[in-house]
Amino acid sequence: MTFSTHDIVPDSPTNNFATLNPINNPDGTFSEGNLKWTSATTDQRIALATMPVDALGTSNSYCEILIGSKTSYLWAIGVFGNPKGWNPRIYYNSLGTVNNSASVTQTSAPTFAENDIMSMAYNVSTGVISFYKNGTLATTETVDSTDIIQYFGCASDSSGSSANYIFNFGQDPTFGGSKSPSTTYTDANGIGSFYYQPPTDALALCTANLPDFTPDVDDDTPQDYFKAVTYTGQTADSTFSDNGDNTWSKTGVGFQPDLVLVKRRESGNNWWTDSLRGVNSQISSSTTTIYTLNNNITSFDSDGFSLGDDLGHNASGGTYVAWCWKAGGAPSGSTSTTGSAKRINTSGTQDDTSCSALATAATNAGASNVITPTLMSINQAAGFSIVKYVGEFANRTIPHGLNSAPEMIIVKNLDDTRDWVVYQHEMSSDPKTDHLHLNLTEAVDDYPFWNDTAPTSTVFSIGAYSAVNKDGDSIIAYCWHSVEGYSKFGSYVGNGSADGPFVYCGFRPAFVMVKRTDATNSWCILDNAREAFNPVDKYLLADDAGSEGTSGLTFDFLSNGFKLKTSSAAVNASGGTYIFMAFAEQPFKFSNAR
Repeated sequence: MTFSTHDIVPDSPTNNFATLNPINNPDGTFSEGNLKWTSATTDQRIALATMPVDALGTSNSYCEILIGSKTSYLWAIGVFGNPKGWNPRIYYNSLGTVNNSASVTQTSAPTFAENDIMSMAYNVSTGVISFYKNGTLATTETVDSTDIIQYFGCASDSSGSSANYIFNFGQDPTFGGSKSPSTTYTDANGIGSFYYQPPTDALALCTANLPDFTPDVDDDTPQDYFKAVTYTGQTADSTFSDNGDNTWSKTGVGFQPDLVLVKRRESGNNWWTDSLRGVNSQISSSTTTIYTLNNNITSFDSDGFSLGDDLGHNASGGTYVAWCWKAGGAPSGSTSTTGSAKRINTSGTQDDTSCSALATAATNAGASNVITPTLMSINQAAGFSIVKYVGEFANRTIPHGLNSAPEMIIVKNLDDTRDWVVYQHEMSSDPKTDHLHLNLTEAVDDYPFWNDTAPTSTVFSIGAYSAVNKDGDSIIAYCWHSVEGYSKFGSYVGNGSADGPFVYCGFRPAFVMVKRTDATNSWCILDNAREAFNPVDKYLLADDAGSEGTSGLTFDFLSNGFKLKTSSAAVNASGGTYIFMAFAEQPFKFSNAR
């Protein structure tokens, strides 16, 4: 077989360029290594890149498109949101109209036609997209940066029409042999090959330009901060040793966890144990009951945790999964208002402080009515903190110790059988006024648990409500925000098809929990420990003590996110809205598909 020069692209084990993504929208025909798309004639459809416009972190992204033939009366390129159907954020059509769906405006720009090369550059800091025609700036628009994940893409016009496009994300300036550039250009990092000179500071969408794994610690990987492990009760094997005193040590986690969530797969409660409350102090998201148990998790160890013979954690022959997170370590102070705050900073260095110092810092930063926590465990590198405080039954703020506003907060009153309360930053159009309950299946509801105030980089807010702030009660809060290459807290819209949405995370997932927000459904958990290969369809429910499901909720865990392979309303109803929390097995920059 003879290969043409344009059939050989510079992808390598250390760098892969974006392409168009056939699993994001399978309509139409993909060819030329998924760089060419010919739209279907059935309806308005879109083709999107494999990486979103802001995948490069703080760097700007760039691509080129050769306009091909059509049977419709126009072509359209731009930035698109929801992966299925017609959901443009900004699109520029060949008649010279730019439509901005965020501000519902239209502006005029130069027309374009077959054989024109159009380019798009997205500025991360300003949210501005610049369109170029044959190397000359045509127009600029501001993208709605608060909307769902957005991608460079192209679109068909309407039912019965068809158009085609050939993209260059830096791998082929000939556009499949259609052009013969006399000179080619690289991006600002000297990567890629483009027909026209990219704008200053613009980069190719490729894995070499992706940000490094954010925690700035040599040789760290996501498994140093989160790990899912499985075990069989009271079984000594290479990762589970009998200590000889009716306790067993689960090793192989790779770090000393500060939060462990254990679930027996045959049936049983979801047990949460953390280093602030200590061992023998369990809470369950399957119920609101307050427990004090013996012989469950007996210690947090340097390479995992130890168990007693409690049946919920270690019944003989029972099969279990444990999801483990690393915060800042077990606090060592008293439980007074000047308690200990164990902290790991963004460089991964142990940098301990006190609860009172963090409360003072929050006040100095402008927070008011600050409650000083009693104990805190903080990992700024991993975007995770555990906060224990005593309620005051008045509008208050709580320091969380992170360096960015939490995107997900889970709160449980430890002295009262109140529901678990959840904040997630994309659970509704106005999340600061709404909530979910981790122990229930209900949809998002409006209630001022968060005092109608969004979290800040120093504090989260609570109203005078017993579930989050009962006077004199001890309360625990788990706080997270997204960390590039490690964690993601986002949302998506279902399409009701077994060929469901693709959800970009920026990493290959190790753990995904999904909750429908517009209707009743459970909190569904899938992970890489129970299933090492695709498809992933063994699921457990955070709100339910039942057994593991083994069919009906099928996912693929991919190198850069996950793909729904089910029409189940629990995770993919047509038009249904969903939130998710996900943690990485490997950042996209270094990962392969499973």
